[in-house]
Amino acid sequence: MIRILLLLLLWALGNRELLAQKYLVPTSYRGGPEYNDAQLWENIYVEKNLTLKWNWHINEEGKLTENMTLPSYIYTDLGLTYKYKKYLHFTVAYVPIADRLMTGFVSYEHQFYFDYVLKVKYRHFIFYSREMIQTQYNNIYTSATWNVPYNYLRSKVTVKYRLGLRYVPYVATEFYYHINANQYDGVQFDHARYFAGCFYRMDAVNELELYYMIEPYFNIPAANTNFVIGLGFAHNLY
Repeated sequence: MIRILLLLLLWALGNRELLAQKYLVPTSYRGGPEYNDAQLWENIYVEKNLTLKWNWHINEEGKLTENMTLPSYIYTDLGLTYKYKKYLHFTVAYVPIADRLMTGFVSYEHQFYFDYVLKVKYRHFIFYSREMIQTQYNNIYTSATWNVPYNYLRSKVTVKYRLGLRYVPYVATEFYYHINANQYDGVQFDHARYFAGCFYRMDAVNELELYYMIEPYFNIPAANTNFVIGLGFAHNLY
């Protein structure tokens, strides 16, 4: 089964432009007033337990945009997690970002966040509720307003279902609420993310992830929608 999944992923990478044109971006959107995009996201996640209560993680993520043809976004998430209880974790992290804009200019950004995650198990189901406070500074030293942060409350709910020992399909929804007044309409929701995917546990320390995500923006000028295929790999150093 895993060989079939890997072959499908390799085929998708080799035919990403065809997929973007035919399946990822609805043709009714093309040429319209909104700019929609098919994207490919990848992430590599590594974590290490420090004690029974504490661990650190490094998560690298990159994005191919413009119908999966242009490397345009990369970040490294450096975080520390405290496991207060089995069902409640707290995380604080710093995230340096390089974001290539449509003009070709690269915006260097600093992001900081704090979150907590509640976890509840019921038979084969696992429910997660995460609340995150995120602040981000864009265009460092290249904009007159670079020191004005963008602050978000990010609320995410995830439902996983264990299919035996290796496969864990899931669905998730995340909403972004802009906390401070911005350049458009001030405090508001401005985009969401809808996920459907599956984790494949290779062994005790390695895991693969494949997902599809729709990311609509709203309440801002020229709101767009991104259609994303995501690939992930996670490794636990113990």
